[in-house]
Amino acid sequence: MMIKDCHIRIDREGNWFYNNLPITNQNIYLYFNQHIVKDKQGNYLLKIKDQNCLLDVEDTLYIV
Repeated sequence: MMIKDCHIRIDREGNWFYNNLPITNQNIYLYFNQHIVKDKQGNYLLKIKDQNCLLDVEDTLYIV
């Protein structure tokens, strides 16, 4: 499982950013939300197929 930094950040309000630019496309936002996983160390990852990248999360995520 290769983990890389994908330069995606989620702020305290749940807004997503890529390279500090807001991700405003609703379909991308919803897709990414469906692919968040938490690893054994407590890190949040975006896992899509065999790709894993580390998310920078400002606060604890509440996933419903």
